Amino acid sequence: MKQFRFNYSEKFTQVLEDFAKSHSTEDRKEFRQSWISLRNKNTEIFQEEICRIQRQGYDGDIDKKIFESIRYYYRKKILKQPTKTSKTSKTSKPKLGGFSREIKQWMDIHIKNIIVQETENLVSPAEAFDDFCRENREEITKEVFRLKSKVNKQVNKQLDPAEITDKFKKSYKNRYYKLHETNKLDK
Repeated sequence: MKQFRFNYSEKFTQVLEDFAKSHSTEDRKEFRQSWISLRNKNTEIFQEEICRIQRQGYDGDIDKKIFESIRYYYRKKILKQPTKTSKTSKTSKPKLGGFSREIKQWMDIHIKNIIVQETENLVSPAEAFDDFCRENREEITKEVFRLKSKVNKQVNKQLDPAEITDKFKKSYKNRYYKLHETNKLDK
């Protein structure tokens, strides 16, 4: 079973976060040079992490994966953090809230079916989500209307369709990951 999501060890995550903080404002070339320098100074920590990820089943270019995660995720996370001097504006952004129990059950049933079938065909969470959307349009539409009516009662603003889609994707993929992990542990 191929794994799509890998978590770094605490020690390694701390190294990445520290690096991202100190080099978040550098341009691409400077960032790459700093990365190479960090990689050369901490070869032991990097080798431990690479071996650990390989044991978990990753067969791609791990060094590239780590660089991309620090360049595009850790660094971005640091840049998004508000500074102490900047004031965050309190806008009345509508909150979606949670999904209904029924839609969660539909997601779980679909994911369990995918996992059972996955012994022959490898399915990524993104592909599984697309399949879920095709098969359950009616249930998704009902849920969207339920969320919209709930938000309209809270705040007199329109809901962004992209926000709803992102919430569905994130919820489905998190449920996929959790069910996939528990299924792996049961075996």
